[in-house]
Amino acid sequence: MPPAAGGSPPARGTGFDGLPGWSRSKCIVHIPTGGNINQTPQQTWRSPRHGVPIQRFGAVSSTIDLAQLQAPLVGAAGLLIVADQQTSGRGTRGRAWQSPAGSLAVTFVGPGIGRPELGLLVGMAAVNAIGDMLEALGAATRPRLRWPNDVVVAVGTGWAKVAGCLTQVVGKPGSTTILASVGINVNNDPGQLGAGLRTPAASLRQVAGQDIDPVQLADCLADNLKEAVQAPLHVEVLARAEAMLAALGEVVTVRGPGGLVGGRVLGLSPDGGLRLKCADEREEVVRFSAEIIDPARECSDDAE
Repeated sequence: MPPAAGGSPPARGTGFDGLPGWSRSKCIVHIPTGGNINQTPQQTWRSPRHGVPIQRFGAVSSTIDLAQLQAPLVGAAGLLIVADQQTSGRGTRGRAWQSPAGSLAVTFVGPGIGRPELGLLVGMAAVNAIGDMLEALGAATRPRLRWPNDVVVAVGTGWAKVAGCLTQVVGKPGSTTILASVGINVNNDPGQLGAGLRTPAASLRQVAGQDIDPVQLADCLADNLKEAVQAPLHVEVLARAEAMLAALGEVVTVRGPGGLVGGRVLGLSPDGGLRLKCADEREEVVRFSAEIIDPARECSDDAE
């Protein structure tokens, strides 16, 4: 069951390295787009804490497409590409990601090394950023992490998804770039969020009771994502991730390469895997190639 609204939220603004949290101040700069991109950003600026260059576009095919073109040009500061709408958004496992007007899609591009736990760290970054934004607006509801990298909020006796993450590694061995993407339901009306989804959806406007400024949200995401792609999975970070878990203590079903596994969520293993206690009291750890599926469809072979 979801916790009571506002119960034991992750500490505001802790990020991954103890830096202060959400801040509105920023410096507007010009960011060249590179010759292969035939679109011009509507806005360009830098994030408040780490000075990440941010480019904001209107409607694009996918922020991942633009990020892949920009990857060879990106320096140590990284780059956040933001779009108000995507026509061909991509989600995990080849699924389409719907990004109608009112949504926000971002992809952070920056140097880094591909690691199994990267998706978990990016999910943590999204929870941190969205949580800071909601807290700054006075919302009582705190977002949680649906392992390994979905962001959900408590709605009634269940959970509703407000954001999903996708992480990719491009480049050659020894010189790789991380693409960390987050799609967020920001100012969407309920009718835009679709029906029959694997997990019910909600928007941040529904949660906060007011419109969300996408520029401020992009600031939060840029700084948190930069920290995430560079963060080691040490004990403190792991403890923060475990405190964010939406299903901690709940009985869930997880689908992975070996099929369905059910059990009560005990927490995270040292490498970020999900620890389950099965019905026969056996403890099992599921890895990042798995995902929690909706309990209502936990025995359905076609659950997506």
